[in-house]
Amino acid sequence: MAFIRFLIVGGLGFVIDSGITLTLIYFGLSAFIARLPAILAAMAFTWLANRRITFRLGTKPSGKEVMRYFTVAISMACFNYFLFSLLIMLSWPAFLAITFATAAQTVLSFYGYKKLVFRTHNERVVTQEPSPLPTAPHKTLQTALWIVALMLLITNVAFKYRGEFTADSANLLKSVHNFAGFWEKER
Repeated sequence: MAFIRFLIVGGLGFVIDSGITLTLIYFGLSAFIARLPAILAAMAFTWLANRRITFRLGTKPSGKEVMRYFTVAISMACFNYFLFSLLIMLSWPAFLAITFATAAQTVLSFYGYKKLVFRTHNERVVTQEPSPLPTAPHKTLQTALWIVALMLLITNVAFKYRGEFTADSANLLKSVHNFAGFWEKER
């Protein structure tokens, strides 16, 4: 039953993801750039909805839970974005690329969330070593920004190879780099 609820929440997240992506494409952004804010919005929605609806947790989220969630979510978003980018470069229509990448991510995400994030207090996860991700909120944001910058860099290397590197791609990459650098200076 939890997987059915997960699919419903994921379906709503998909509507948010594809709706934002296609709207931004309509307003002139490239499919690669438009997908980034869409993934982040869908990620925020699905965290709240999966916590309450899919896994029915009534407790307040802990900092560790939030860190585990974002670790799994960002990993899955990178997988999704990579697969989406690959399919776009293979000339798939944007909607089909979003659909296929999201479907592939769904199964992996469910088990990641179930086993690593939204487990009950009776379940425990055995880990060999501490998480390599920083625990302070500003470090988490900085890490997330660097992951986004890495996704942009990988995509833009592919653009350069195909001769499609655009000014908005370069400006967005520069903005992410500057913002991440700001966090380093402030901390």
